[in-house]
This record gives sequence, C-alpha cells and structure tokens, in this order.
Amino acid sequence: MIEKLVGNIPEINPDEGSYYIGEDGLKHCTVCNEPIEIKIHWPWGDKTESCMCKCRTEAYHADMAALKTDETGLQIMRYTDINRRLNPSISDMTFEKDNGSQPKLSFCREYAKNFEDKLKRGSGLILLGPCGTGKSFGAGCILNSVLNQGYRALMISMEKIAEQAEEAGFEGKGEYFDDLMNIPLLIIDDLGTARETEYMMEITNRVISDREKSMKPLIITTNIPYEDIKNPRTDDWARIWSRINARTIPINFSGTDKRSESAAKLRDETRKQIEIYTQDVHISTRMDENEGVI
Repeated sequence: MIEKLVGNIPEINPDEGSYYIGEDGLKHCTVCNEPIEIKIHWPWGDKTESCMCKCRTEAYHADMAALKTDETGLQIMRYTDINRRLNPSISDMTFEKDNGSQPKLSFCREYAKNFEDKLKRGSGLILLGPCGTGKSFGAGCILNSVLNQGYRALMISMEKIAEQAEEAGFEGKGEYFDDLMNIPLLIIDDLGTARETEYMMEITNRVISDREKSMKPLIITTNIPYEDIKNPRTDDWARIWSRINARTIPINFSGTDKRSESAAKLRDETRKQIEIYTQDVHISTRMDENEGVI
C-alpha cells in the first residue's frame, strides 16, 4: 500500500550548491556535512554511488510518517462513512449528547478514554439490558470517540455481517472476515436477535472466534438476560458466550425504555396538536356559518 502511495523513491541527485567536495573526494551535504556519496570497491575497480546523509534521511522518514498519517486519515474517513451508511443516526451518538439519564454510560466514557490500553489488553464490554435503555447509544459513543482518536472501528449487526459475507462471494469472503478479525474495535449490535439458522450460527461463531484469536477488543450489545448468558440454552450459544466472556466485562443497562417514553411523549404532543387543530376548524366552521354576524 505504501508503495502505491509513494511510488518509486527518486534517485538522489543533489543540486549544485547543496554539496561540496570533501577531502575524501566525495560529495558532502552543506547542511549536515555528512557524505552523500559512498565509494564501493570492486575487484575490477572502484565505483561511486549516491547515499543519503543525516538530514536527507530525517526528511525521508518525515515524509514516510506523513504518508502513513495521510493513509490512516483516509481509512478513518472511510470507516466513518461506512458506519454512517450502516446506521444513519450514528453521528448523533456522542458523549456530548448524553443527557445523564443512564448512569452506566460512565463506563462507556471510561472505556473510550482509555481505549489505547484496552486495545493492548484486547479487553471489551457486554452492554446488556432491556430495549431502549441506551446500550446502542453507549456503543455508538465509544465508536465515534475511538474513530476520533485515529483508530478504525465498526459497529454492525450480525445479520448485516451475514448479508455482506454473501455479497463478498466465495473468493472475497475470506478477506472480509480477515478485515473483521483485524479491525482495532468491532462492535456487534443486538447480538441474539437474528433468526437462529444453521448459517447464522456458523457466521456468529466464526466472527466471535476470530476476534478471540486476534486478541482485539470486542463490544457486544444484547437484550439477552445475564442469567441466559451464564446458562446458555444450546451448545452453540455456550461456545459463543464462553469466548465472549473470556475478554469482556458485562455492564447492565437497567431502567425504562427511553424509546417508548419518547414515542409516548410524541403521541401526547401529536394528540394535543390534533385537538387544537380540531378546535380551530370548529371555530372557523361556526364563523363561516354565521358570516357577517358580529
């Protein structure tokens, strides 16, 4: 990849005035005074070749670092776009928009803040609890924070992974799973909600197993009660949860369903607007019927 971005490294041809001839007969840099030529002794005669002095070496490494930074920046932009395509509301999931209604978000904040250490340890989280308690929001906040820190991260459902694996085809499927295995942070949203077909269980087991082998962090959000996680109902889930539990900490998101509360509030506001509108129409109708009467 670097070679594609950089291309061939040009030959070193110092400009006149950027070097001088030293006592050894070789060209020397006028900045650092180190030779920019080296004499090679062959049995059939000597040959002089160009080389990099100290300041040219430092400049070269600085250019390589800048290219690496640019490449990383492009990757982060790409993954930011991918996450937005998978979940259009992901941009609104930030710690700055935390209204304080879910105390357990403090664990998500701490995790994101110390992600570099979590990455080295390969440690992750299980965010569990009923629907609408802020699990996906917390995971999305971590995702955006990690992306802003310059790490690649992906938040995706297992159903979408299965769909994309099929789209990748036979030849591309291996590369797709390698990407999932090696990305610094993988977040599986709503694990356990997909229909439990043989194919889906195979995909789930492979993804979780690959993450365990790579020792990269994994974050899970799920509605499955913790008792069912500790005591899985099938052998397949027993293997899956065993691998997940080995490198994750469970965080229980309790509380009321915020989505249901928001929906109820919206219904009440809509009902009030309809009542106001109905009253206005009723008044307007009466005025029409009595047009000209004061």
